Amino acid sequence: MKKLILFLLIALSTAQAQIVITPAVAGNGDSDSIVVSFCTFDTTMYPVIADADSIIALRFGPDAVLIDSLTQSSPAMFHPRHGWYEIHYRASDGAGRLGIYHVYVRVKIGGAWRGAATGSYQVIGDDVGDYFADIANAVSSSGSGAYACTLYVYDSGSSSAVAGAFVRLLNSDQSAVAAMGNSDPNGRLVFSLDDHEYAAYVNQNGYSQAVVPTLVDFNPGGANDTIWLTRFDPGQTPTANLCRVYGYVQSLDGRGIDGVIVTARIQKSPLLFDGVIISPFALTTTTDSSGYWYLDLIPSGALDPDDTKYDVTLHYPSGTILRKQLPIPNEASFWMRW
Repeated sequence: MKKLILFLLIALSTAQAQIVITPAVAGNGDSDSIVVSFCTFDTTMYPVIADADSIIALRFGPDAVLIDSLTQSSPAMFHPRHGWYEIHYRASDGAGRLGIYHVYVRVKIGGAWRGAATGSYQVIGDDVGDYFADIANAVSSSGSGAYACTLYVYDSGSSSAVAGAFVRLLNSDQSAVAAMGNSDPNGRLVFSLDDHEYAAYVNQNGYSQAVVPTLVDFNPGGANDTIWLTRFDPGQTPTANLCRVYGYVQSLDGRGIDGVIVTARIQKSPLLFDGVIISPFALTTTTDSSGYWYLDLIPSGALDPDDTKYDVTLHYPSGTILRKQLPIPNEASFWMRW
């Protein structure tokens, strides 16, 4: 049976790795808000980001009284990408009480609750709330070090910011994740880190790192550093009517997993392409040392029936890691994320 754990980070330097709550301090006015961010990982084999079956989020006020209880159906809970979730709250309760608020998140899979995590934030007087919230949201990220360290992610060709890049920072001996987050529209991330050198692994559609990992240095404490990404071309398919579907299989610390078998199947029968029956259909490849793989597939719209979905699985010698059904777009290339 799958075991789904909740992997969460916190922006407060005084807490362990739990929930990302931004800002960490907010006002108590009607317009003062916070965002709770978290992601869920399936650890059946290697930790990979995976959607939860069910989520419940409980929020408690300064007196430990339950304020609200939200599920995935709530309009306040967002699912911006696979395995990632956000909850948008007014910072204070209806009475605008000041003090420490706590958020408790639980994840359910296979009929049982499998993971839980907590985080907290502080509500203060509204006189500084909105302005502080704007600043804090701009620099929110993760880590538990003593200094606020800024990392920028740029396109090496155009010198422009790369937004939405997912960055993992590992400690110097690459034995543990020190911090992780996504770059903002200015290509910026701010981590709470100590004055050390870190190994950075970066993922973003259409880009690659020239050197993996990239070493970033935040010494002295509070220093800035920059990662330059290069445009990534997955190459051309043998014929123009195919789509190159590609992706990466990586461990939780960002390292590529070699030898994972990636298979794309279509079980539907009869299945036609250009009037010719091609069912049953299956293509297989294996990840390289960086965890990279690709398959050249027929776009779903070119098949008959044209609503056909591919069944894509990741398989390791000890068992299947992940499975996903999806249509393949009529594009030259497509980055598949889990």
